[in-house]
Amino acid sequence: MSSKTSDDRLGPNFLGVDVGGTNIKIGLLNDRGKTLAFESIPTNESEGAFSAIKRSGEACRRLAMLAAVDWSSIARAGLGTPGPLSLGDGILLNPTNLPAWHNFPVRRALENALDLPVSFINDANAAALGELWIGAGVNEKSLAFFTLGTGVGGGLISEGQLINGINSFGSEIGHIVVDSRPDARLCVWGGGRGHLEAYASASAVAAQANLGIQSGIKSSLAAVISDNDSSDNYEGPRAITAKDVHLAALGGDGFALQLIDEAAFYLGIGVTCTIHMIDPG
Repeated sequence: MSSKTSDDRLGPNFLGVDVGGTNIKIGLLNDRGKTLAFESIPTNESEGAFSAIKRSGEACRRLAMLAAVDWSSIARAGLGTPGPLSLGDGILLNPTNLPAWHNFPVRRALENALDLPVSFINDANAAALGELWIGAGVNEKSLAFFTLGTGVGGGLISEGQLINGINSFGSEIGHIVVDSRPDARLCVWGGGRGHLEAYASASAVAAQANLGIQSGIKSSLAAVISDNDSSDNYEGPRAITAKDVHLAALGGDGFALQLIDEAAFYLGIGVTCTIHMIDPG
């Protein structure tokens, strides 16, 4: 780690803890948004929430030591988790990718582990605030932020205020309805029908690719789920991923390009609806 000047470390400093289904990412930064130290630890979801929070607390203290930051200079920690959650109560309710964390008082647990006050927020909303503070939205008062991954999430900020909603479910852009047909796709987590998440997420692209190949569509993607590939690096048949679709599209595969065009089309609908809702900068 590169050396830091004393001015970088004097404080007030802050910790950021981002809980994901696979990893927990932890950063130590100063009040100008400069990262002083960073670490990622495995979530080990099946071991439960208390174990993960304990290890997160240990990692936070480790970062402070590595960055030569006095613990007393750290004013607060920020905690971001996937939803749904109850912001007022500081409780993680029932996130699909964290079943062992359901109804867990995550804010209080981290406060106890760090002996610091903790601000709790949806992870995508936290990312939106970061962009407003020192990122793409630094010169704006309003922005719309989309996260495209396993699902589709987002954060909406209007006139400097994050839209959290009365039930801590605001800014859930992935659940905008982009297809109102009765046979529209179900969203990734099996909830509502026709949601943006069911059309523009990595999971949705992969699901449509697998369905298409299984129905007999001609594509280079068929090799992924075939037993007939004899190449040296072949790992055996498996499900097609969004990365596979991306690589096939780069190679000019017509079916892969069609899948990406479709995802982009529905993402465009979601972006357009969002623009009309909040008129972001």
